[in-house]
Amino acid sequence: MRGAWATRHSLTTINLLAVEHCNNSCRFCSTSSPFAGKQTYSADAFLPWLELLTREGIEFSSIAITGGEPFLHRDLFGFISKLNEHFPHKQIGLTTNFSWASESRIKQVAPDLKSLDRMLISKYPNVVTKLGGEERFNSLVKLVREFSPHLKVAVADAEYMIAWELHPNAREPKAFCCTSDCYVLRPNGRISHCSVGVGLETRPEFLQIAAKCKEMLYDLNNGVAGLLSWSRKYPFDLCSYCTLWQGVHVAWQKT
Repeated sequence: MRGAWATRHSLTTINLLAVEHCNNSCRFCSTSSPFAGKQTYSADAFLPWLELLTREGIEFSSIAITGGEPFLHRDLFGFISKLNEHFPHKQIGLTTNFSWASESRIKQVAPDLKSLDRMLISKYPNVVTKLGGEERFNSLVKLVREFSPHLKVAVADAEYMIAWELHPNAREPKAFCCTSDCYVLRPNGRISHCSVGVGLETRPEFLQIAAKCKEMLYDLNNGVAGLLSWSRKYPFDLCSYCTLWQGVHVAWQKT
């Protein structure tokens, strides 16, 4: 079961759950944002944990602001600036559904994106429609690149999503899961092993399963002594109850 999977242990990117909620409602949202409350967190809530990793020699090359939808954050640009100030040699990125985009908004925020290195835009069908169609969506992406030429902008087609659910009977995973090294840090110092694990506490129907799984989260409050061995583990206990590793793609749906 381990084999080549055991080599996938790099903490290349630490994703920060800066915003729990989202203005989109994807049925198969991996972080369960449609079910979360409207919570945002300051950069100061994450700095102690990032500094702990740095101080203890846990290497990571980039930090990504995620959610939820980061552009719903009360002080997104202050958040970006503070990360850049404290970690000037790290790549700073964010993920967004781009629902905020317009010509005027892109021009307005461009100066505030100077400390950002990467932007990943998820291209959801309903957002494309909201923005005025494919051609307009593409023109707005082009405008971001023109006004922030330093920014590495990537677009991920989200017309199809990976369907997943948790089931009460454990089964052995038969393949590697694409999110099993997606480390998402919460402000309380708990870091998830995958994108699904970070949001399970907002899903009452999955709480009994989550309570059984002791490996899906690592608590940095206990130090980092076991962090790397934890990060190397696959499958971990949640994988046995989750179907995401099956990689079944379905057309995007609302909850």
